[in-house]
Parts: sequence; structure tokens; C-alpha cells
Amino acid sequence: MAFLESSDYVSRFYDLNARGIADTLNDLPSSPPSVVAKRLARVSLQWTSLPSLAKRALLWDSGYVKSTPEAYTQVYTQCVNGTGLSMASIAVTITEFADMVVICNTQSAGNVYARQATGDVKNVPIKCAIDAPLASQSLSVWSQDDLGPYTVPALQVFNYHVNDVQLCAIHSTPWTDGTFGTCPKSNHPSGLIVPCVALNSSSNKWCEPAQSPLMNSWLANIENPQITVPTTTYVLTAAPTDTIVAPLALSHVTTNPTVATVVIVLGAAFGVAAVVVGVCFIVWFQRKLQIILHNTESMAVARPPPLEQEVPVEGVYGELVTPRAE
Repeated sequence: MAFLESSDYVSRFYDLNARGIADTLNDLPSSPPSVVAKRLARVSLQWTSLPSLAKRALLWDSGYVKSTPEAYTQVYTQCVNGTGLSMASIAVTITEFADMVVICNTQSAGNVYARQATGDVKNVPIKCAIDAPLASQSLSVWSQDDLGPYTVPALQVFNYHVNDVQLCAIHSTPWTDGTFGTCPKSNHPSGLIVPCVALNSSSNKWCEPAQSPLMNSWLANIENPQITVPTTTYVLTAAPTDTIVAPLALSHVTTNPTVATVVIVLGAAFGVAAVVVGVCFIVWFQRKLQIILHNTESMAVARPPPLEQEVPVEGVYGELVTPRAE
């Protein structure tokens, strides 16, 4: 995962070459673009004298990627004080791509990487421009890298036109990449995908990319093996003065499946807890009500009415007496 979201393909090709990884793609041009040829002439090298992985690194470092199986096109980077940034700096990180991602499992157990989740691409900082009309179509414009440590990247640019968003996408897989919102099969994992814009000839924001010290040292070492290649790689130190933002789409859905799942699970948990609390309260209330009613009935037992007291009746003559006979 060392190159998870890095476009430093000079370091990557150099590492593959140093480990003796064979390049079996067989898709390199028989002669280089003029910019590359002039660069080789300055160090007294011929195109044919380079190992294939050094050729790939030099093409990338000079800003050239395949536009068709037979042709290469120029990539320009943002100008900083009149000098283009290195090709090692053009990748868009997951933080810059915001939350428009889907999480996929990597070839290595326990690791994950991110890919573009929806067709809309919005407010993404674009760091490169392509100088060519492209016929081939891509359905993905951004991804982190999941290529294996022995896979040689194949860098090619495609058109991207989805939901009124028109961009270019530099892919790195040697096979057809998957569409956005999907995770490729483990035997055909996704490589890094870098979004670019089509070059506007009237714009002064773009320059030819700066050469990396590692590539220059590698060429010098090929010409003279006594020259040591430094172990450190090119590090971007300048900050771009302009940030190119992808055009806004008419519709945009920022969906994060992982976050959405967490929200659903938490919502369901709170819902279940609320139901349990409600049921417990009802049971408690019913029992309490029964106790209150029982006590009330016990206190309300009917009492007999008070007995009437016998009031002595006194007549005019007092106690009735039988008159005496005279």
C-alpha cells in the first residue's frame, strides 16, 4: 500500500526495476516523443539503451501518457512561478475527493482502498491538463491504488463524460478498469486513477512538468554506473498558486455507504431501545394502577346505617295505667 494514492511512478518503476520485475506489457513506442529524445541527448543516451521500466518512468516524468494504443499525448501540470509541478504531485487524495467514495477490500486481507462512488464529480481540485481529444471512454475518474507489488502500471488517459461533467482520467491498470460505484474483482484490481481537465490553449495555468531528481539520477546511472542513485525520491515543496476545480454537475449525490450503514444501525438500535423502554413503562404503570385500585376498594367497605335510638313516648297521663274501678 506504499503507493495507495501516489502518482510518483518514477519511484515505482525504479523500485520494480531494482527488484528485477519483468516488464511484459510490450506496448512502449519504438521512438520517444521529441521532448524525451532531447532529454536523453543531454545525457548521451539512446532510447534503445534504456530498460523498459526506465522508458516508462521517463515518459511519465516528462508528462507523456498513452492516448491510444499507438499514440502518446502530453500532460501539463499547474504552473508555480513559471515552472510546472512534478508528475509525482498530480494525484488527488481521498481527503480532496471528499465523501464521494465507495470502500473496497484490497488484495491484502484486512486492508481497504477507496474508489469513486457516483457519476457526479464536484469541487475536486484538478492538478493536470491533457492536450488531446480522446476517443476512448472511461466510467471512472478517481480511485486509490490496489495494484500488486509485482504489477507494472500501464498509464493511459481516457475521456470521462457523465452527468454534464467532462474530464480526462489517467488510468494505470493493464486491463479494463471497472465503473464508478463498483469494486473490481480481486484478480483485476483497480490502479490509481487521476482526474485531469482538457487543456485550454489560452490558459496560462499549465506548464510542462518539472523533472524529478530521481529520474535524472537514474539516467545518469544508466549512462555511467559509477554514479549512485539517491535513495530519496522527489518531494513536492512548492504549493500551487491556482486550484482548478472540476465543473459542477447538475445533480450531485455524496454518498458514503459506510457512514450510511452506521447511521442506519444506530437508528435501529435507538428505535429498539425506545420500544423496550415504552413496554416496560406500560407494564409498570398497569401494576401500579392495580395496586391503587385494590387499596381504594379495601377502604370503601359499606358500613351499616346507625341504629335509631328508642325515644320514650310520654302521653298526657304519663305511663298508661288501668283506671281503678269506683
